[in-house]
Amino acid sequence: MPSPAAPLKSLPPERRAVDSLACALLLALVGGMLDAFLYLDHGRVFAGAMTGNAVLCAVALLHHATHDALMHLLPLLCFGLGAWIAYVAESHIRRHFVTLALSIEAACLLAVSFLPENFPDLLFIAIVSGLAGFQVASFRTVDHFVYSSTFITGEMRESLDALHNALNSGTRRKGLLQFRDLGLVILLFLCGAVTGALLAVRIGNHTLWLPVFLLLIVLGLVMRREHKRA
Repeated sequence: MPSPAAPLKSLPPERRAVDSLACALLLALVGGMLDAFLYLDHGRVFAGAMTGNAVLCAVALLHHATHDALMHLLPLLCFGLGAWIAYVAESHIRRHFVTLALSIEAACLLAVSFLPENFPDLLFIAIVSGLAGFQVASFRTVDHFVYSSTFITGEMRESLDALHNALNSGTRRKGLLQFRDLGLVILLFLCGAVTGALLAVRIGNHTLWLPVFLLLIVLGLVMRREHKRA
């Protein structure tokens, strides 16, 4: 994946804040929790791991399980829609997009956390996977490296590439920094998945309270950076 063209210093303060390692790790925790929670509590589908949904959809079609195929096709469509909404919104809202995006995701997850357990899974899947797509499209870089906060396939490949660069004296510094950043993102995503799995089987939809809390922490860090600039 190519690095963004704009250097960090040229970005607005809220974007620099959300692109920091601390915020990226918190967002990775959220991504891991959403995947595990949705899989265990609502239809055995993933919120952000679209590769898994695509494979499971294909398997369901092979076995003529139409309902299961639709269950895995729905998050693919909603994830894409959520990402598209984020791209369009960012292109029209240059100022305070980050603050708005974090607020919207936190508010929507909080509202969803109070839905009853018998709320239709299809609607639940649509909402949460759409928000996962919105998150991954809204927050795409840590330091100056591209990453994904709702799945780790790209991070695994990029971190190995970074490790290879770290062994080369000419690219060692950048390689070590990228390996550290992406390695920690992977670790925190896995921690989020474990935490989400543990909570999902115990408190159901209220599991989403923790991702909401983490998003509010990220929002607080962003607003703090904005306040310092002012």
